[in-house]
Amino acid sequence: MKTCPQCQKTYSDEGLNFCLEDGSPLKESTPQAATAVFDQPTMTRVVSASQTQPGWGPGTEASAAPAARGSSKTWLVVVGVLALIMLVCGGGIVGLFIYAGTRQEAPKRSSVTSPSETPKSSSFASPSPTAIQTTDDGVKTGTYYGTMTNLTYSKNGDLLLRVDSASRNDVQIYFSASNGLTGSSSLNGTMDASGEMSLRGKIEDGRLLTVYATPQGDTITGGYAIGGGRYKPEWGTFTATRR
Repeated sequence: MKTCPQCQKTYSDEGLNFCLEDGSPLKESTPQAATAVFDQPTMTRVVSASQTQPGWGPGTEASAAPAARGSSKTWLVVVGVLALIMLVCGGGIVGLFIYAGTRQEAPKRSSVTSPSETPKSSSFASPSPTAIQTTDDGVKTGTYYGTMTNLTYSKNGDLLLRVDSASRNDVQIYFSASNGLTGSSSLNGTMDASGEMSLRGKIEDGRLLTVYATPQGDTITGGYAIGGGRYKPEWGTFTATRR
């Protein structure tokens, strides 16, 4: 039997002179050398067996203990969370029953107090703003007669005002001048809280007539302006009394 001095590999072929692994010349093996070669792999296997299983030594038991303690802490956390959820849910259910009880008592209290409150609400009822009742301090419907002065041309004339509607958001007045001044128009406008009226319309020649008037009992006083078209703008004052 021959042995490679480099890799210690043995060959039983006596006709082989060189190692097939590294090409080194082979040497004849003695019985003691063969025994030594046989013992060496045995020792190598024992060492490798002890090194390839490090997980079964004392270190494994030491590392397993913290893992067991960690798992016990995890269960304690889970149990604590479940107990907290049950506590919150139980409090919510109790609050729900309390809320339901108060809701059932609310109609009873309202049914007792509502009869005494009904006459109060009806006694303070107010009319709608769109249907204001006229008084001595407001605008009265009807026909008003008076005079008007054209300050642009220094002329005077007669005036007829017919109040057809006198509510806050709808004032309709027919305006007509005669005897020295001419022009008539159906005016529409509004009235503010103090009773002052703002009205607009067009006279026969197409010019715009704007009237601002204030009622005082049975009398309406105010001013007017006429503009637009090819004529010179005009303005003046008037006073009319209800008859």
